[in-house]
Amino acid sequence: AKAFDKVDHTILVSKLLCYGVSEPLLSWISSYLKERSLVVKIGPTTSSPFSPTSGVPQGSLLGPCLFNVFVNDLLDEVAVEALQFADDLKIFTTVSSPEDSKKIQDSLSAVEDWCIRNNMSVNP
Repeated sequence: AKAFDKVDHTILVSKLLCYGVSEPLLSWISSYLKERSLVVKIGPTTSSPFSPTSGVPQGSLLGPCLFNVFVNDLLDEVAVEALQFADDLKIFTTVSSPEDSKKIQDSLSAVEDWCIRNNMSVNP
């Protein structure tokens, strides 16, 4: 669930543009993400309303789709087997040589680099 909260709106809109999403739809999605107002309540204390700069709405129909668009290029970075479901990713391979070990280490490093470029973090 934390991954959905960390989706950077600017990066997401940029990715949507690269995938060929039309300007009117891109404008609508950007508004949908950025024109929301949130408050935080801890006990009896409530924060002032603020507009989020990251995150896709959880529990919405569009949120998971936007998250999938955001992480769509992650598997391009991985040189071994990978399984992804929502915000869970598993990478694996059979290690029978030093080259196989290097391949999986390189893939782990590539995931870390992707996370840095996309303002995300690995949560083991």
